[in-house]
Amino acid sequence: MAKEEVLLYAYKLLDEATPLKAWHLSVFVFDLEFSYNGNDGVTYDEPINNHVHKTINMGFTNKTKKEFISHVEKELKNEFTNLNYHVLRKNCQHFAQRVLNFLEIEEPIPIEYTVLLEAANVVGTFFDNLV
Repeated sequence: MAKEEVLLYAYKLLDEATPLKAWHLSVFVFDLEFSYNGNDGVTYDEPINNHVHKTINMGFTNKTKKEFISHVEKELKNEFTNLNYHVLRKNCQHFAQRVLNFLEIEEPIPIEYTVLLEAANVVGTFFDNLV
């Protein structure tokens, strides 16, 4: 069985002058870019945005395109809808991690691209302790 390369695309959300580094993440596999946002929910298509700031090689998957598309359509599109998007608790970074988990990529998303996840953990813990 042929292995398929899995790439993580990182798009910078804030300009260079901003000290906070926030990234939109998507996963490129099977010649398609898989993404999640609050407007469209889960989308996938041939990449059309040439503004990728970083491309990170995450490894290879043994999953087939058919298995993966089926998982996206039956599971991820229902879990990651535009209506349940949350900038801290359910965002593109959570989606990218779930995609990588399904594809059996063991390498974690590099920490410099998960500032929203880290912020969610800190803020969530803070507010949970207030209750």
